[in-house]
Amino acid sequence: MLEIILYKNNKGYKIYLNKVIIGKVLFEIKKGCFCINFIQINAKYRNKGHANSVIKQLLKLPYKCFITTNIAKSNIASINLFKKNGFNIIENNRQYYAKKTL
Repeated sequence: MLEIILYKNNKGYKIYLNKVIIGKVLFEIKKGCFCINFIQINAKYRNKGHANSVIKQLLKLPYKCFITTNIAKSNIASINLFKKNGFNIIENNRQYYAKKTL
């Protein structure tokens, strides 16, 4: 079972799978938006849908706006992950960021 637990003064989540930490999400709240600074899944657990499950759980939080910080243009997996979850990908200089408004 995937479980997300808040830590670090409400600035991050640890991601657990069967009581084992498999990653983390760091975030901040800016102007009422939930700003995802990064999602990190340990290499052993990647490509198994865990990041997708995390985003789906985050989107249930009581915010009307979700954004990411910069996503490298070469990070196709992250771009596709956010697109899959209904985020708009916006180009900003040499990087992208993603935004979703509910």
